[in-house]
Amino acid sequence: MVFSRSLQLIYQEQLAPILAQTYLGQTVANWLLALLVGTLVYGAGLLLRRGLRGRVQAFAAATPTRADDLFIELLSSTKAFFLLSAALYAGLRVLSFSAATNLIVGRAF
Repeated sequence: MVFSRSLQLIYQEQLAPILAQTYLGQTVANWLLALLVGTLVYGAGLLLRRGLRGRVQAFAAATPTRADDLFIELLSSTKAFFLLSAALYAGLRVLSFSAATNLIVGRAF
């Protein structure tokens, strides 16, 4: 119980003011959430690319069709830049910007 109260005091006295500070119209907490979302999207993309490629290659070896071979080529050619762009877009969507900034972000992606 004492440990819990001390953590609560640390949060209230030290962390809460830092997380409430704003930069570019967003709180630090929002920026951290956007960073977390972007990191999760990038990691999920890497895992999905690696996992699907192995499974589809095994399936493609057993079938004579060309469609699954094309899908393997698509997965293999997916670059880290594309995954990074998707992660950046997902992270930016978490933040709330003005209408003009949302338009710029929408056009950039």
